[in-house]
Amino acid sequence: SKKSRIVQFTITQTVFGFQDGGSINVDLTCEESMLKPGKPQPTQGLFLCRKEVQSADDVPSMASHCVPTDDHREVVSDREVRWRYRVETAQFYRLILYDEEKTDKTLHCNVKAWLMNPNNNHLSSDQLLIPTTYTIATFVWVFFLATWFLNFALFARFSNKLHKILTAIMVVKLANVLVSLFYWRTFHARGYIDSELRAPFLLSSSIFKTVIFIFLMLAAEGWCIIWDRAKLLKYYVILAGSFFVMEVCCKFIHKYFQGFAIVFASMMTYIAFKCSTITVSTIRKNITASMNFVNNHKLSYHSEKSLLDRLNKQFLVMNCVQGLIIGLPCILIVVESMTAFLLLYEEWARVLIYEIVELALLLYCTAVFRLRDFSKFTDISIRTPFTRVTVIGTPYRGILYISQPPEDSEDEASGCEV
Repeated sequence: SKKSRIVQFTITQTVFGFQDGGSINVDLTCEESMLKPGKPQPTQGLFLCRKEVQSADDVPSMASHCVPTDDHREVVSDREVRWRYRVETAQFYRLILYDEEKTDKTLHCNVKAWLMNPNNNHLSSDQLLIPTTYTIATFVWVFFLATWFLNFALFARFSNKLHKILTAIMVVKLANVLVSLFYWRTFHARGYIDSELRAPFLLSSSIFKTVIFIFLMLAAEGWCIIWDRAKLLKYYVILAGSFFVMEVCCKFIHKYFQGFAIVFASMMTYIAFKCSTITVSTIRKNITASMNFVNNHKLSYHSEKSLLDRLNKQFLVMNCVQGLIIGLPCILIVVESMTAFLLLYEEWARVLIYEIVELALLLYCTAVFRLRDFSKFTDISIRTPFTRVTVIGTPYRGILYISQPPEDSEDEASGCEV
């Protein structure tokens, strides 16, 4: 339902895909009489225009692309007009209310339009498969989350806060899929959405993007990988919060805020890449230092794995995180370009592509951070060195600290279990 000045007015800004046998019901009710001097009936007409006609301004020059519906108009009174039209040819159409006899008089009217495909389906032809897509996605995410919870339960003692954040991301994504499923099923049945449902539908996707960015920045810094605390956490929260606010403003206020959201997303991506580079460089230095210490003092291990093995494992994890940070923006640029131009009138295909990308993203994250029996990397035992040294291995960084005991000490040097 829209209220506008009646001269020329585009009722449906986006096109609607009709199947054979689709129907159009439009009610036009004005506050004042629509009659003009010397005209016994209202002169407003409803045009069914193909997607090439972008607005009412294009109707005179592209009349061949528009189908008038005057034969299906019912004048109820001088203030109310109705149109009932059956679409015979499947096509993407835009509804345009047009008045050939323009006037300076301002006339405000309410427009109610019901666009339906056969079987009382209010979805456009390019949206018909969206409810089915979200139904399948619900089962996929429930199975995915159940598998993750099972893995979490089996190896809970090896988990850390990064795993808990990843679990929260999956729960948010499942909630987003459920809200989207309910949204599209409601739209399919009723043809309109209340604000109480539209708000959660728009907010859930923004929340998911925000927590993904926070997770990537924390992982890039090496939190719970080589560090026990996040030094830049407050900056991550500020940037992610600003991104979330811009996303909400873009969806509820104006599309112009999307530019600011992209700026904050770019800043977070740059910071994540910079932090991952520093973390990888730190691990490389630790590996070199550990190798030199072990070789210089001829250390050996009781345990199956050495501190060097643990450092190599950390290095592999951080390389995977850095690869994700580099690859994700490239993938999103390709997806955005493809959906914006190649799939402009295929909303179902756009939804499917985004769901596949998000599923692949979390599958990659769970493959990198999945829980296993890490005891062989944590329970490392060093044989008693032959030289008079003290060996200490730190829990996160795994660097070997070696110092000579005092010359007057009678204690023999011994190895320490980490």
